[in-house]
Amino acid sequence: MKKISSDDYCQNFVRKNNYPLYLLHFFMPRPVRRDALALMALHIELTTIPEKARDPSMIMIRLKWWHDGVMALLDNRDYFESPLLDALTHALNSSSFDRKNIEDYFSRFEARLQGQPTDTEELFYAMLVSLIPQQYCKNRFAQLLQYHDRLPSDTSLRALRLWLSHITHR
Repeated sequence: MKKISSDDYCQNFVRKNNYPLYLLHFFMPRPVRRDALALMALHIELTTIPEKARDPSMIMIRLKWWHDGVMALLDNRDYFESPLLDALTHALNSSSFDRKNIEDYFSRFEARLQGQPTDTEELFYAMLVSLIPQQYCKNRFAQLLQYHDRLPSDTSLRALRLWLSHITHR
């Protein structure tokens, strides 16, 4: 059996678990799509923790597991084997990720999982935009994200409407 690459794992994982988010990655510049998919996969992993573990202590253990793995990447330490962490290695080393943003991201998830109202999506989108090196592209992608957020999430036409807005604003 052929081993799947970490990039293919992230692509398949995002496509299977959050198709609108998967479609959104196509609106990013091609050179950063790989890193965007890794970040999207991490975001999906974190947002689905409560579905995978019901016990509050197990929920926090899963969050700590991902936190420790990502922090090990940032510190250039050995980390446990995971195709997602392998893909994140490239994203974290090749972009303008700020350690404080990553720590804040995990802190917000911890608060969210403890029932406190926090906005993890805002920081997630900011980290996605930080992957893009060119300012014009950053601005354009930020506009698409704002439009994407205003679309109803329960419609199958969400991605199509986003794509149409992209081609009509060129």
